[in-house]
Amino acid sequence: MTSSTHGGHFITESEVLAGQSDNFKKFEEYCCLSYNLLRREGHRLINMFLIMLSAGMPELSSNKDIAFLVRRLNLQMTEVSHLIYNSIQQEASELFKKEIVRAMNTWFRRVDNLAHNYKAMKKA
Repeated sequence: MTSSTHGGHFITESEVLAGQSDNFKKFEEYCCLSYNLLRREGHRLINMFLIMLSAGMPELSSNKDIAFLVRRLNLQMTEVSHLIYNSIQQEASELFKKEIVRAMNTWFRRVDNLAHNYKAMKKA
């Protein structure tokens, strides 16, 4: 199914489950690229969130929330030198790909996909 308003392609559940479609591979590639860009600027991102702690947002109320962000960005995987930078990026990408698969296999995601597929069938 292609989106005419956005010019994009919706990834179907069967493409995700197969994990072999070109569209899914592009999706995965873009996700990993974005993830590694966020990781590269992770310390700046963490500093911004530390500044925002005093804002009183319920989702960001303690240092535990900041620690969660550090863990999710895998900032403990530091790029010590340019020689190991690509290796670290690749390792982070592999971890993120596993997270994509885990997220796609959750009960909620399956129900959400079912609802989207039903809605698309009703429009057709």
